[in-house]
Amino acid sequence: MTTRATSDDILNSVGQQQAVAYVRVSTSKQADSGIGETVQRGDIDRWAQVNNCAVRVYTDAGVSGQQVKRPTLLAAIADAKRSGCPLVVASLSRLARTTRQTLDLIEQITTGRSPVTLVSLKESIDCRTAMGRCMITMISAVNQLEADLASERTMSSMQSLRSQGRRTGGALPFGYIEIERTTDDQGKPIVKVAEDPKLKWIIDEIISLRGAGLSLRRIAHEINARGVTTAQGKRWQAQQVNSVLTVMRSRRDKVAA
Repeated sequence: MTTRATSDDILNSVGQQQAVAYVRVSTSKQADSGIGETVQRGDIDRWAQVNNCAVRVYTDAGVSGQQVKRPTLLAAIADAKRSGCPLVVASLSRLARTTRQTLDLIEQITTGRSPVTLVSLKESIDCRTAMGRCMITMISAVNQLEADLASERTMSSMQSLRSQGRRTGGALPFGYIEIERTTDDQGKPIVKVAEDPKLKWIIDEIISLRGAGLSLRRIAHEINARGVTTAQGKRWQAQQVNSVLTVMRSRRDKVAA
């Protein structure tokens, strides 16, 4: 994940009113493509032209909305409060992805010392009114629902892939080899793995030693004495032994189910 913090003027003519804008794209892929940022800046640019405003834009590239502490966002808020300018976002979802976090940020922006106006272009809501604040609460709840549903779909997809013996990321566990690599609909890699017959005896030995009552540390010592290294070519530690046993228990539970 990368963060690019910038502050620049997209319009800057003498006599214009001033505003501060915050732009955020969630993933490094979106940040590299520039598509999400371009769309948001285009909306802000059009708003600035209609309102004859010079806008200082702060950009977070590849930063999740669930990240609570974002220095670039805090800098944008501080700039708006210091200069008394409205803070402009393309959508409330650019501020945050949960209802509680969105409302906390809105309260931070619009209350306290040097309160400023928050302008959300997509929702076209005036957060200074009771009705506006009510609408923001409902819209924030819908934004959180969309984020939660997307997370559930991702988890369900990963569980389905794992049940098929396919990996969804991370290093291969000890004793396994890659036998097939494909991609999903979004172009993300899907790896199918199987037990490495050359290393099966080591796993069987670990399971046997554990069954005999040996501690994880003692098992690691025994495996090291046989001249066997981990998948990373290092000496065995209790943690690596436990990882092997955990994988084996997981596979045994799936077979039993």
